[in-house]
Amino acid sequence: MLSIQQQIVTKADKATVMAALATADGVRHWWTDDCDVDDKKTSYRFDKDAGTMEVGFDVKAKSGDRYELQCARGNNPDWTGTTLVFRLVDVAGGTKVELEHQGFARPSEVYAMCVNGWSYFMSSRRGYLDDGKGQPFQRKKQ
Repeated sequence: MLSIQQQIVTKADKATVMAALATADGVRHWWTDDCDVDDKKTSYRFDKDAGTMEVGFDVKAKSGDRYELQCARGNNPDWTGTTLVFRLVDVAGGTKVELEHQGFARPSEVYAMCVNGWSYFMSSRRGYLDDGKGQPFQRKKQ
């Protein structure tokens, strides 16, 4: 199985980082503006030229320093069954955010896009947390 690992350091404290990960308002500022987030399930949608990609996760763990999601549904089979693990670590002046996207079955075009995508969205998260200026995926205007 393949995994993607990324990390950032932000000036924000753990509680602020967790709110950015585990609330719809937070996610809309750095990942996608089309999402539903609660304590048990999450859904994220991305409009593409070929249609809307939607992935749905079950929340497996949420604590002050860990947020874990299992992809259980959606229309992207490369994501189904994968796990997102966010670990938060106190560092001088802020928080280190470690992401591991685990469980890709094989190298694929989707896997390669995710490597680049997570780099972009982790940077977007840092921008949101540090300066209030994330760059989330935006729905296409109809």
